[in-house]
Amino acid sequence: MQKDTQFVLIHGAGLGAWIWRDVISKLKYSSIALEFPNRKQENSKQQNAIHLKWEDYISYLKDQIETHSHPKSKLIIVTHSLGGVLGLELSEQLKDRVNGFIGISASIPKDGGSFVSSLPYPNKLIIGTIMKLFGTLPPEMSIRERLCDELTSDQTEEIVQNYSPESKDLYFSKINVGLPHVPRLYIRLENDKEFDLPTQNRMISHFAPDHIIDLESGHLPMLSQPKTLAAILNSFASTLV
Repeated sequence: MQKDTQFVLIHGAGLGAWIWRDVISKLKYSSIALEFPNRKQENSKQQNAIHLKWEDYISYLKDQIETHSHPKSKLIIVTHSLGGVLGLELSEQLKDRVNGFIGISASIPKDGGSFVSSLPYPNKLIIGTIMKLFGTLPPEMSIRERLCDELTSDQTEEIVQNYSPESKDLYFSKINVGLPHVPRLYIRLENDKEFDLPTQNRMISHFAPDHIIDLESGHLPMLSQPKTLAAILNSFASTLV
C-alpha cells in the first residue's frame, strides 16, 4: 500500500461510504471513503436532513479528510454522481494537496452552477419541481430501476434499505469554484439509467477532462464491477507518482 498518495472517495446522493468497500480492497493506494452527514447509520431519521446546508456537507466531509489523511499525502478526489459538485468545492479548499480528480458519471456544473442547473433541459425543470414539492427521497421503484438494474438482489436490498434523503440545499446551491488545475479523468458509464449518455456528455463538456474512459456499466460500477473500477483508479494514480 503506497502512503504518499491517497484516494478520497465521495459517493453520490442517498448512498453511503459503504458502496466503496469492494473497490477499496483492490486499491494499491491508501483511501478515505467519505460519509455524508445524514446517514441512516447515524439515525438520520431523527436528524432532519432538510435543515442541512451546503456548508454543513462541505465541513463534514473536509473534517473527515483532515482527520483520516496523512498531512503530507497528495489527494486524488474520486467523485460519483452528485458527489461531483462536492468534490469540486473540496478540491478548491484543499488545492495545495489535490493531485488528481476523477468523475464517475459525476455531476459537473458550469462555474457558478448547481447540481440541478447542470442537468439538460427539461430535466432540470422537472427534477427541480419534484424536489421542491415532494422532497429528495425517490420512490423505491425508481431506486431499484435506475440505480440497481445491474446489481445482485442482496446489493439492491442494501441500497434500498440504506438510501437516505439529502437536503434540498445540496441540489440547488450554486458553487463558485472553477475546475481543479490537475489531471482530470471522466469515467462514462454506458448503461447508466440515472445519468444517461447525453447527460454525461453534458457534464464532460463542462469538465474538459484530460481523458475519458467508457465503462459498460450501470450507475454503480463500484458494486457491479469493483475490480475493473479499482484497476482504472490504480492506473490513473500510477501516472501521477
